[in-house]
Amino acid sequence: MLGSNLEIASAVVQEHRKDHLKQSETKRLLKGARAGRASLRDRFLLHTGVSLISFGMRLTRRYQTVDPQAFVPLLQMRRMAG
Repeated sequence: MLGSNLEIASAVVQEHRKDHLKQSETKRLLKGARAGRASLRDRFLLHTGVSLISFGMRLTRRYQTVDPQAFVPLLQMRRMAG
């Protein structure tokens, strides 16, 4: 009877070790998979920065083509109203 209890205890310990090793391996693989990927915060900041730069460049192109003299009548109308 004592021998069978030791066998059962040994089997339980071995199963526990196997489970622990599987969990450790899974954590290690997940950590390795995430290592090459930027964090959510970094990806958000990158996307936001790229979007703002793109928007600024579109505004620059839009208003570089406008003739500065086109605003003169607006300025004159403001002076007359004020």
